Amino acid sequence: MKTQEVTIKSNLKIVLSSDTEVLDEVMVVAFGTQKKSAFTGSAAVVDNKAISEHVTTNVANALVGSVPGLQIRGGSGAPGADTGTMSIRGVGSMYAESTPLIIVDGAPFPGNLSTIPQGDIESVTVLKDAASAALYGARGAAGVILITTKKGNSADARINLDMKWGAMSRAVQEYDKITDPGEYYEAFYQQVYNYETNKLGLVGAEANAAANELMLDLLQYNMYTVPAGQQLIGMDGKLNPSATLGRAFEHNGETYYMYPDNWNDTAYRTALRQEYNLSASGGSDKATFYTSLGYLNEDGILHHSGYERYTGRLKADYQAKKWLKLGANVAYTHGKTTSNPGLSSSSSNETNPAYFTTYIAPIYPVYIRKVVDGQVVIAQDQYGHDAYDYARTVNDSYPGVKRRFLSGNPLGANYYNKSEQFNDQLNATFNADLQFTDWLKLSIASNVVLNQRQNTGYSTMYYGPSVSINGSLTKYTRNEMRTNNTQTLNIFKDFGKHSVSALAGHEYYYNATRYLSATGHGLFTEDVLEINGAAKKADASSYTLKYNVEGFFGSANYNYDEKYFASASFRRDASSRFAKENRWGNFWSVGGAWMMSKENFMQGASNWLDQL
Repeated sequence: MKTQEVTIKSNLKIVLSSDTEVLDEVMVVAFGTQKKSAFTGSAAVVDNKAISEHVTTNVANALVGSVPGLQIRGGSGAPGADTGTMSIRGVGSMYAESTPLIIVDGAPFPGNLSTIPQGDIESVTVLKDAASAALYGARGAAGVILITTKKGNSADARINLDMKWGAMSRAVQEYDKITDPGEYYEAFYQQVYNYETNKLGLVGAEANAAANELMLDLLQYNMYTVPAGQQLIGMDGKLNPSATLGRAFEHNGETYYMYPDNWNDTAYRTALRQEYNLSASGGSDKATFYTSLGYLNEDGILHHSGYERYTGRLKADYQAKKWLKLGANVAYTHGKTTSNPGLSSSSSNETNPAYFTTYIAPIYPVYIRKVVDGQVVIAQDQYGHDAYDYARTVNDSYPGVKRRFLSGNPLGANYYNKSEQFNDQLNATFNADLQFTDWLKLSIASNVVLNQRQNTGYSTMYYGPSVSINGSLTKYTRNEMRTNNTQTLNIFKDFGKHSVSALAGHEYYYNATRYLSATGHGLFTEDVLEINGAAKKADASSYTLKYNVEGFFGSANYNYDEKYFASASFRRDASSRFAKENRWGNFWSVGGAWMMSKENFMQGASNWLDQL
């Protein structure tokens, strides 16, 4: 069932639906839950069934098209990469942060959402307006995304095995461009011919010969063999019908062979993806549990890229006493990301394969070829590797030629260079609920996240900018510890047709990041990518960053006869990123709703209107 929600000034809400039961379902909101029908803000809920319809590594991608007002853009698309820029209802400021706050099981989660298995997620709630997110203070200014993981239930144990296999290919549609080498030479010739005739005043065969000569001088690369005494492009501006694609020529006693390559076909591949998730859940009247193990291996559509992930989770709660409920949620993730060193969503240069393969002319080869024993083969360099045509100078390309546009070869760079990242993350939450009376409850939750990231970046000693220093290696380690502690006192009471709920709470968030990096030059072998294997320790650095937020907050909700609703919230927040005299700020919201469809004068509309 799909629900259409229209919010006007964050106060009036109209919901059209064909299922009244769904309208009263309980949804996760800031520091608690609430009925959809009583919610006075603007939010969208995506359940696990809708999420499971998408095959994705990052759960944020499953929200695309499912949450009105949520925009995700600018991601690299590499397996295991962070989500691109997310914004809810546009950009609120030209300079302020527009990324929404991510909350996982009640605690802030500033990490990569690719570390959370899709099968572990129960629901995602997107709080879209200021009234809904006010309880999170300054951090919720750009909206809040609440992710709730699965839990057990009081039923017989259930075991579920989910296995997925698939293949991925490049889906970017090519714009209309010249892909045929002959058509490219014809177009370039026309440009040069116009210069020869209009600027220099040449005509006829003289202009044709001069244009052919200048064209090949500018392009350097001639991919066609033409009969002796004839031109590549004829007097009519078309490719010589006697020309054949592929040209052999002699240099220093060796026969080289020029032949163009399809750069897109060489750079991209059909990537395979496999994912396995095993989970078990169950419980009794006093205790429930959910546990899962997962494995993901996803190749990138660019060669030499991919993401591998191992995950485990245990979530349990226990009703120790009538007045005491205990819970724990522990998750571990180990991931390895292999990426293309030059891949970027912002830079456009010779090291970026996505940019390069889009703009390279169809006459240029990826590899250097030779004729050996009458057969055309890819040449081998002095190291026994396939010889890529870098075309920066005559020394790293076909003899005597080089490109005047887009020098370099990102496919060769991605073959030799390396970029790897290992990530280990432990996320643990412990909580306790103390039920003093049937209308008064104290909830305490403490969360700790330990994250360690290790990166290796290697620039080859064979080709490119690091040849002069015999290769360059950079390693860095980033360790993070994040803790979040909340205490909330909840009151909920019914008085006839009146219903009142309120909460008062305190939150303390702390983040410490420690960074260490080193760079070495002069590696004796690419098989030992360690700083100790470098002849020179070129650079080293380290730093520590600390950040904490503390807030006191409260909210109140009232409804009368399930028809009239009112809510208010307030938070006083402090951030260590501001000066002491300007550290505290106040955030508040009010909201109201009228369930018009329950009024007597609307009863006649019940045959076509479920809820208004």
